[in-house]
Amino acid sequence: MPALLVACSLALFTPKSPTLDEVYRKVERLRGASLSAEVVRPMSVLMQARLAPGFMRVKYPTSEQFVSLTETVTWLPDTREFVRGKAPESNPMLGGFEPFWPNGGRLTPTGDATRAKFGDRDCWAFPAKAPQGHEVTLYVGTEDLLPAGTIAKAGGQEFECRYSRIDTRPISPTVLKFSPPRDARPYVPRDPRSGLVQPGGATPEVEGADLSGRTYRLRDALKGKRGALINFWFSACVPCVKELPWLARISPMLAERGVLVVGVNPVDPATAARKTATLHKLPYPVLTGPGAKLVGKRFGVQAYPVSVIVDADGKVVEVIPAYDEGAIRTGLGKLGVTLDP
Repeated sequence: MPALLVACSLALFTPKSPTLDEVYRKVERLRGASLSAEVVRPMSVLMQARLAPGFMRVKYPTSEQFVSLTETVTWLPDTREFVRGKAPESNPMLGGFEPFWPNGGRLTPTGDATRAKFGDRDCWAFPAKAPQGHEVTLYVGTEDLLPAGTIAKAGGQEFECRYSRIDTRPISPTVLKFSPPRDARPYVPRDPRSGLVQPGGATPEVEGADLSGRTYRLRDALKGKRGALINFWFSACVPCVKELPWLARISPMLAERGVLVVGVNPVDPATAARKTATLHKLPYPVLTGPGAKLVGKRFGVQAYPVSVIVDADGKVVEVIPAYDEGAIRTGLGKLGVTLDP
């Protein structure tokens, strides 16, 4: 009898797990949502999102995107340019807010919800599959059943995004539509290689604050070395982040052969650059802030990633405007350095 009483008591006090349909029904009743979001792995990217039925506006560190049922517009505030494109073919809403997209494309549950910790929050975890075929775990708060974030597995990587400060007051679609400022102009495509430094030329000055706040000067660090590999990257650049683990692995090998590795991140705030560098355990200095921006301009970097190999005399040996391990190995060979397979 006591065991039966315990079992009955547990049944009374154990909350029944909700269904994804229940979560979606709650979201469907909303007329808007404003939230802060952060991708916490495999990179650190901060976002501010505003959602309403049929509309989404997301602000990233260097751009802003306006999405509707009729078009997608990307606004580039640094250059005062905008790019108009087609409406998304698949549901563009942040995970859990799929009901805001009238064209469908919702997550399909693949199991029952279970209790889980997500960051520092108590959540329900919903295993699901996205319409594109990849696996997604949607987390919702146990108290409010509002989406708290997702972990998605795609392309051999896990992407974890967390939401915070969700405001569910209604949002007028008019504030989510793109209205060009007076000084805005349509984006004109440019060859990202056109302004880059070229092999054979002098290496521009590389100086700036590293992630610890100390001043780093390449010309001082190069003394007694064979050369350096300078890698330009930022956190929201997927090929950049794919390249970082490889650079972290080869950096000690290069150090043994007298070649420095230096990262330059002209885009991210220092906090985001530090988080991404820590996630990938980068063993080499990474420059951020105004110094890094100036270095990026000196090298003519317009697209990422870019790797530049320089010799001990300060001459540019090779420029690789992509994540290309083979090209980097070839460039290092010009310094007389070979890497283990």
